Amino acid sequence: MRITARRILPVILGVVAAFLLALVLTVAGYAGAEAVTAGAFWTTLATLMLLMLVLGAILAVLALSLVRLVLRSAKVRKWLRRQIDRFLDYVEKDSQRRQAAKAQVLSARRQETTTRERLEAAERRLLATMDTFRFGHEDRLAALEERLEAVDEHMERQASKAERQRSDGVRHTTTTSRETVRQVESLMQLSGRVDSSHHRLPLSGGFAMNAEGLLWLTDLLQDHQPRKVLEVGSGASTSWMGEFVRRHGGKIVSVDHLEEYAAQTRHEVEARGLGDTVEVRLSPLQPVDIKDQTFQWYGLEAFHDLRDIDLLVVDGPPKSTGENARFPALPVLLDRLAPGCLVVMDDFNRPDERAIVEGWLDQFPQFEPVETFNERIGMIRRVV
Repeated sequence: MRITARRILPVILGVVAAFLLALVLTVAGYAGAEAVTAGAFWTTLATLMLLMLVLGAILAVLALSLVRLVLRSAKVRKWLRRQIDRFLDYVEKDSQRRQAAKAQVLSARRQETTTRERLEAAERRLLATMDTFRFGHEDRLAALEERLEAVDEHMERQASKAERQRSDGVRHTTTTSRETVRQVESLMQLSGRVDSSHHRLPLSGGFAMNAEGLLWLTDLLQDHQPRKVLEVGSGASTSWMGEFVRRHGGKIVSVDHLEEYAAQTRHEVEARGLGDTVEVRLSPLQPVDIKDQTFQWYGLEAFHDLRDIDLLVVDGPPKSTGENARFPALPVLLDRLAPGCLVVMDDFNRPDERAIVEGWLDQFPQFEPVETFNERIGMIRRVV
């Protein structure tokens, strides 16, 4: 007999209905009875359990039959096979995904390990390099720091120097302006004392005596009116002095060691018509010994005929010819100076010339200093 769904379904329904009916009647009987003995309760319970076992066996047989029926269906088998294949594919793909993820995790861990090892190696190399640099270049770093400190000090000194130069420049400009005003005022006073309408007088300043010195010198000549004047180192002052010495009948002898300057002074003297008053002599420098010290000074033959000199003007030789180049003037010419003779030192504002005058005063007590109120001119007088 072939089991089909149509045959099985009524049987299943009938068994279930009978079981339910028996259960309902049993419960109803107990509910209507006033007293139930213990033996009857346990008997009834055993009967119900037996019925449940029978029902379970019947349901198991029916379930197996139903399963067999279902499995015999071609469509169901195909559907089950597809589901099983899908499940197996899913399991396989899931396994593959798990293996790929595991491989990726392992690869990431290997990369992390490799990266960590590389970082550790780089850190060790960096530390080694820093140690090498620190220990190998400490001297260089110290030297560099010293040089930087030296540069800072140099910059500070330069800044201070620049500030001093700026201040000196301001003072120099102020001093120069004042000096220019003084020289212009002196020159204006000088121009009123001489006639320059036909022949100009030599320019002052530079290596020559400045206008203020010339004005002071002309005041001296007018006040003392020296008869015999000796000038060592000719120049612009020679012609200026000649103008005033001529007025009281005096004479000037001017000595120079260079032919060029002597000729120029001689030309200016002749142009001013002072040939009878001023004589310009050429006397090349030669060694002169004074107290175990040798100087380059004018030859003594240039002074052989000079006596009783009233005014000695020392304006040469220049400093370039030797240290304290003008010192021999007083020792060499001492015996040719008249009592009360005045000795004038030009460029007295320079340290060398000031030292020479101080040396004269120390060595020759017969002279005393005279205040000139002119920083560029120093003067002493012979009192004995």
